[in-house]
Amino acid sequence: MEDNIWHEIKTFLQNNPKLNLLSPLANSQIFEVTEITDDFIRIRFQESKGTLKIEKRRFLSAYSMLEEKRGIWVELGASRINTRPNTLEGRIKLEFNGKLNGLSTVSWIAAILVKVFNNIKFNYEAKGQALIMLS
Repeated sequence: MEDNIWHEIKTFLQNNPKLNLLSPLANSQIFEVTEITDDFIRIRFQESKGTLKIEKRRFLSAYSMLEEKRGIWVELGASRINTRPNTLEGRIKLEFNGKLNGLSTVSWIAAILVKVFNNIKFNYEAKGQALIMLS
């Protein structure tokens, strides 16, 4: 199952390497997927030219939480410090490094999941941004 999810993500990104972050604003930041492997993707921010490596496990963690809470809105909780554990970012951080402080990756993960999977939707609220997995 996890390999199927990652395969769908990789296939989509190979065909659509430039994406925008989910945002209620019309001019949300563009990022480009510059490297895709069996274990991670690397993205480059168009505005700053900086890069970020996002591991496969982080995507799978977020996907699993959405699947477990199918039909319920789950907040993104994109925060570097004191992330709440009941958010997607909190789940990713706890599963990845066991701490609620550290690099936030959910903004890019959420954008990719919404674009790859038709049953994952974003609420586009300025505050309390959340994803939901529909049936």
